[in-house]
Amino acid sequence: MGDIIHWVLNWIFGKRLPKEVEETWSATIGKMTDEFNGFCTCESGYFGYGRYSTWLTAAQFQMDLMDNGLKKSKATEGMKKQVLHFRLLINNSEKQRRQSNDLFMRREIEAQKAFFEAPGRPPLDEQQRRAVVCDEDQTLVLAGAGSGKTSVIAAKVAYLVKVRKVPEREILLLTYSKKARGVMDDRVKGNYGVMGVPCKTIHALGLSVIQGVEGRSPRMLEEDKAPVKGSRLMLEETIFQTLMAENKDFVTKMMGFLQEFLEPVKTEWDFNNLEEWEAYILGLGGHYTLSNHKVRSYEEKMIANYLFTHGIKFDYERSYEVDTATADKRQYTPDFYLKDYGIYLEHFGVDRNGNPPHFFTEEQKKEYRDGLVWKPELHRKNKTKLICTYSYMRSEGLLTRELERLLVENGVILNDHPIDFKQLLKRSDVSQFVQKILSKFLGLYKVGGFSTLELRKRAEQFDGMTRLRTRVFLDVFEIFYSAYERELAAQKKIDFGDMITRALDYVENRYERWGGRYSYIIVDEFQDTAMGSVKLIRAVAAKSPGCKLYFVGDDWQSIYRFSGSDVTLVQDFEKVFKGGRVVELGNNYRSRPNIVRLGEKFILRNPRQRKKTVRAVQTGSLKNLVIKFNREKTVGVFIRNMWPDEKGGRPKIFFLGRYNEDKPEYLDHLAGEFKDRQIEFMSIHASKGLEADYVFLVPPKRKHFPSTIAEDPLLDLVAAPRDGFSHSEERRLMYVAITRARKQVFFIEPTDAGRMPFFQEIQGMLN
Repeated sequence: MGDIIHWVLNWIFGKRLPKEVEETWSATIGKMTDEFNGFCTCESGYFGYGRYSTWLTAAQFQMDLMDNGLKKSKATEGMKKQVLHFRLLINNSEKQRRQSNDLFMRREIEAQKAFFEAPGRPPLDEQQRRAVVCDEDQTLVLAGAGSGKTSVIAAKVAYLVKVRKVPEREILLLTYSKKARGVMDDRVKGNYGVMGVPCKTIHALGLSVIQGVEGRSPRMLEEDKAPVKGSRLMLEETIFQTLMAENKDFVTKMMGFLQEFLEPVKTEWDFNNLEEWEAYILGLGGHYTLSNHKVRSYEEKMIANYLFTHGIKFDYERSYEVDTATADKRQYTPDFYLKDYGIYLEHFGVDRNGNPPHFFTEEQKKEYRDGLVWKPELHRKNKTKLICTYSYMRSEGLLTRELERLLVENGVILNDHPIDFKQLLKRSDVSQFVQKILSKFLGLYKVGGFSTLELRKRAEQFDGMTRLRTRVFLDVFEIFYSAYERELAAQKKIDFGDMITRALDYVENRYERWGGRYSYIIVDEFQDTAMGSVKLIRAVAAKSPGCKLYFVGDDWQSIYRFSGSDVTLVQDFEKVFKGGRVVELGNNYRSRPNIVRLGEKFILRNPRQRKKTVRAVQTGSLKNLVIKFNREKTVGVFIRNMWPDEKGGRPKIFFLGRYNEDKPEYLDHLAGEFKDRQIEFMSIHASKGLEADYVFLVPPKRKHFPSTIAEDPLLDLVAAPRDGFSHSEERRLMYVAITRARKQVFFIEPTDAGRMPFFQEIQGMLN
């Protein structure tokens, strides 16, 4: 055949294709058409993308050869028709494959009616049955809140074992947490009597790979939230202390970071109004300097830290040496006074044009600008020395450099001030840096399988001061990470990140030592899965020819980005998993229509969320309400009046807060008063996966919802990409809160509406 085609492609003198070439082409077309049609019969089962892709590649290759031949020679009319029909088949093949698979699923559901309707098993609706019989190579079951995803997963496992006769050991079921693993394991065994399917967390899978390759169980570093003995956090704090005491290079880089970059690079000009700015400052917990002064701004903190670490004694906001107080004005207190030099230092919060923040009122702006003139004039008049710095210096990365220039020009001697590192490490802002930035960054770095070279390239995409801050942090991190890895090796331990990254390396390069083989890998809570975990799952599947991946998740409920989850795996599923199929579970069995409609309307304000059709199976829509009071007595009266004769046992009532600190003071009393009701408070994060008859959303006490205290931008280097929509994860968190309710959700009106912008939005949806 190859000689004939080669001859045809080089045909110069003839005008028609030789007969034997047409016969070969005709046979090829017939064979490939029959093969495709055979795949599209219900008897051959689900026509998966893998088989289809192999056929399509071969068909397109043959089509290209025929097109090249026809450019040089003429074919008979019959041959032309055959080629045309073959081209049409190729062009319509994906549509035909989809139709064939839809027909297969309909017939399979009917054929397995006895399995689906067996007594003693949870009944499954049509959508759920389609999800069970769908046998694509890579499937995403888009399971909305209350749609019965656990029942579907259990039924899928049982269907594979009892109907498809897949050996139990060839099915791997992965869950997000140990608790979820227990629930899933119980459901599979209890409802279907399937006992031998391995059910693990993703980290347990990684551990089993490491055990198989290394021939022993590695010692684990515990992932406690507090720095207790044997925990990762304790090891990190110990390493940090050791480096600060013994490593001069680390001390230099760390002190540079502490002095100038400990907090994210934000100024007043980054906020829309005074309330946002004040909330941001509140979230930081105030500005405390290395000399234990509390100052008013981060730029003042930078100045104070510079003075302290260079041995320059100063007073903060000391009264000016000349009395300036009047009936209308308090005594003038310059920002800093350098005691050994008789120099005053004022820091003005203005841009290069002398403008204060735009959210100042016109009166405040005038007063501030007047101060720019009045203060220097006062010093000139009284012959006191004044030096000035400005906010724009920080935004341009020049603040400490300009400060140093001014100090030297005015005869100030700069010395290194010895730092008491033990006292430094007791400071809350430093310990918070270790726990909330350095530790989180390390965990995400390892799970993601990054390199510092890769992160430095990413850092260059930032602008101005953010880029500079990131560079300085990476200088610190590289030293810290090297010390951390050395200590892990010395203790012969691994951490949770190693359970993924080391397992991935072993699967790719030393698979024969482990040898796990699976026909199906089923992953629960896919929206909470990290990209590093997906790499491991795909690597395991790649070592098992024909292994199919089955993911179950809901991007509307993805709320763990800074724990490593990547919602784009669901949002962009068809791009990430080429040829993958999405099956929707849109029937909500938990909530009444008023809950379902509100949740859907609220979450889809973000266009990046996947659109799906959701429907409340329950009838009898109630009214969600705004409660305009939050005192113990009035809330108690409301509860008593709303449900005086609740039937069907003790109704469950959740009070949900954005933060753990938001528990109402009156709640314990209410729980004691209403013993015929189950009243409980928890954070929204803690409520995920749970449900109650009624949900009260309580307003935040001090902070905001959506939170204005964003995670440090440094973590964006190692976290999943943002979707570009404002407060998208906070919106998903609110959606989770709404959809915990079976019957009604109530929003207790905040006394300060500015603390809860979502409240106004939802209130508009309720009217």
